[in-house]
Amino acid sequence: MPKHLLLFTIGPVQSFIAQARKTQDLYAGSQLLADLIHSGISYIQGMQGELIYPNDISKTSEFNSDIEKNDNSYPNRIVALLNAKDINVFAKGLENLIQNCFEQKANALFKGVLSSKDQPLGMCEQLKNFLEIYWVAVPYDEGTDNYKNCFKELEANLAIIKNFRQIHQFPKQELGRKCNVDGQYNVKVYRKEFSEKDKKFQDIQYKKLFSQDNFIISPDYKKIQLRHIQPGEGLSAISFFKRLYRNKPNQSFPSTATIALLNLNQPLKQILEAYKDLFGKNCYDNQLLFKDNLTQKYFEKYWIHSKQYEGNSSSKETIKQDQQRLLLAAQKQLENLIKLIKEQKLLYTKYYALLRFDGDSMGKWLAKATQKKQHQTFSKYLMEFAKQARIYLDVKNRGKTVYAGGDDFLGFVNLGSLFEVVAHLRQLFQKIIAQKVEELYPDEADPFTFSMGVVVAHYKTPLSEVVKKSKLLEAQAKLYRKAENQKDNTGLCFMTSSAVLAEAYFKNEDWKILECLVERLKDKDLTNKFIFSFAQELRSLSGEYNFAQTDLLRAATKTELARLIKRSTGSHKKIDTCLIEQLQYLLSEHYKTIDFNKYYLDDQNYIHFLKLAEKLAAELQKND
Repeated sequence: MPKHLLLFTIGPVQSFIAQARKTQDLYAGSQLLADLIHSGISYIQGMQGELIYPNDISKTSEFNSDIEKNDNSYPNRIVALLNAKDINVFAKGLENLIQNCFEQKANALFKGVLSSKDQPLGMCEQLKNFLEIYWVAVPYDEGTDNYKNCFKELEANLAIIKNFRQIHQFPKQELGRKCNVDGQYNVKVYRKEFSEKDKKFQDIQYKKLFSQDNFIISPDYKKIQLRHIQPGEGLSAISFFKRLYRNKPNQSFPSTATIALLNLNQPLKQILEAYKDLFGKNCYDNQLLFKDNLTQKYFEKYWIHSKQYEGNSSSKETIKQDQQRLLLAAQKQLENLIKLIKEQKLLYTKYYALLRFDGDSMGKWLAKATQKKQHQTFSKYLMEFAKQARIYLDVKNRGKTVYAGGDDFLGFVNLGSLFEVVAHLRQLFQKIIAQKVEELYPDEADPFTFSMGVVVAHYKTPLSEVVKKSKLLEAQAKLYRKAENQKDNTGLCFMTSSAVLAEAYFKNEDWKILECLVERLKDKDLTNKFIFSFAQELRSLSGEYNFAQTDLLRAATKTELARLIKRSTGSHKKIDTCLIEQLQYLLSEHYKTIDFNKYYLDDQNYIHFLKLAEKLAAELQKND
């Protein structure tokens, strides 16, 4: 029987994951794609195919139609060796399996909250036309030792197919309000705002949604809970599926506010539980641990009510009275909670970090394999690293992993654990992947590295913007040292709820310098005055210089930096000469070559590096 190498991929990846208003959207999007890949893997193994990439699943595992049984993340592609009489029939069967799994799981979740008469007609159409599935196959003869060329041909053929993107057209044009999450498909499920509670469904359909093919629910509709759709929110079938997927009370992904306050869980566990107990079922979120959300307006907008209200009269007056009583009780308990936070000197910040990284030059590394065994071994290293990274972040309460698919990772990190997490992930990557890859490819001189995009963001910053920014930072980080043909970099930025205050790029090894500077500023061994003064001086030095001028400028700026740091160190504090030398070294790295005998100082990036340290230090010392 002829053998074939098959490459199978599912999309859309980036847009499906990035379209998120809540952390649950982000998690569900990535996990759903991973679960579909898991089903594909199980199918291939059930048909006696040999898995090449990813390669960490037992060959004895049986196909499981329940895609929610998977706990791992996987890359959005499968490479397998198949004994198939007709490879087209096999691949088409795999494609149909994935599409059916997607539609059946969505319809099962919809039926759990919507009766058949309530389900909008267009929901099925949106599901049928969403997935982008591509596959290519080439004949493979194991006796010819031609694996490298076959894999190269697979990649080339896939690139050609993707250039001719699939176009799906709805039977009729979708006219109406678009989904709050994806902005692409029409709203199919809408939850009324508190102010719309008594409005007729038809009025909302005609005047707000501009369509009748949708299901409208009241603010207190219990079958579809608030964590699935908030008041005033309209979702397409795709986005509603993401909200329902793996979103049971014991499975819901933590919010950005919860990530920011993770460090309070252990020391204040009982007090936090008592505070949470004030609120009604399914209407509590850790955003209520911030004073600016304890308002009547916020309670009305998000339908916040007490436990006592459950099942009682739903008149506006009754609800308002309940909310006012709850508001007073919550404000009093939160004041006591903040006092305890101050006394115990715990971190109490509204900021968290979204950390993303991706293996550098993955295409190049995959192309190095001359045998399928090398790809299988490489994949095992990647999946083991992903597993250990997830355990470290999730189990140790330092954050929460969105996905860890091998060389790529996306996760939320509590700000107090950011430096520890970055250092540990770099060590894990070096130990589990980089060192072993060197053994796998002994003739390769370049090390296997990864580049990061890290966004420190306010919990109210639109999540879609944070995700988009992290992706951009990661891409720019890979290009930061392009002139030197070096990657292994980080792009880091600090975002408030409305703006980016600082953004810088640096080598991954320079995280140690940043951490050291943040610690000195946080502990007030050093004031931030030197940053402002040095920034003013550097700005006046922008321009082009020849070699001799650059040499003088290097010496002068290093001396001035040391002088300003010493002046900003309190008289009773010991001057940290090690930190001065590290910052001087980093400054010298910011002199860039333009052309022969032409140089310039990248003052903006260096200033922003210092500003990032200042902003991080200010947040890490907050406890009120």
